[in-house]
Amino acid sequence: MTYKTRGVGPIVHAEGYLSVWMPDHPLARADGYVFVHRQVAWDAGLLTDPALEVHHRNEDKADNRLDNLEILTKSEHARRHAWERGQITNQFGTFAVSEHGRAAYVRGCRCPLCTKANTDDCRARRQARR
Repeated sequence: MTYKTRGVGPIVHAEGYLSVWMPDHPLARADGYVFVHRQVAWDAGLLTDPALEVHHRNEDKADNRLDNLEILTKSEHARRHAWERGQITNQFGTFAVSEHGRAAYVRGCRCPLCTKANTDDCRARRQARR
């Protein structure tokens, strides 16, 4: 993370997220900063539970317009990114995702719903539907 002098405007984190100094905000972290996308969603009434996550629909982490923000649970958010990227990365490694959003934990296994090989062909079909 990158930190600047408090109160001198938004700071940009290495991951691309913006933070502002608002120590009294309900979503303020221990350092007094709030992620702008979470602050915007909270103040607009979209985010009502701090445990929920805010997803940037266009993947631009600096684009904090309300119509670009979507509230998701942690599992929905992880599933959405896995689907978009075609893979899941966790402590056990990186795994391909079938067109039905399920991880293929063994390379070359078949999608449990369509029984097609979970390979580049499955990813190509998913890309074609976008």
